[in-house]
Amino acid sequence: MIQFSHSLVQRDIRNVLHPYTNVVSHDKMESLFTTKGERFYVLDDVANKQLAGLSGLWCTSLGFNNEHLIEVTNEAMLQLPFYHTFGSKSHPAKITLSEELMEMTPVQMSKVFLKI
Repeated sequence: MIQFSHSLVQRDIRNVLHPYTNVVSHDKMESLFTTKGERFYVLDDVANKQLAGLSGLWCTSLGFNNEHLIEVTNEAMLQLPFYHTFGSKSHPAKITLSEELMEMTPVQMSKVFLKI
């Protein structure tokens, strides 16, 4: 096994199983360490900028460091970060999102089902 000077590399090789990665050759190559996101780009540990083509596997489709999302997420985390709607339970955020989605749909629907 090649010894890399970067301790994150050694810790990564020792502890992380990467999906869609050849585990036999992984310990002979350095991983890309993404340390920051800016808008639609990610930066690595030496500040190289790359387009986040998969949007964090579709989890950050609105980009990174979006001030509006940070603000509303912070408000939600302080108030009610999550609660289910099983058994006739509900909460204002889910109702509001459902109403907004109903207004956006090209065809009239009677309800919105959110898996979240």
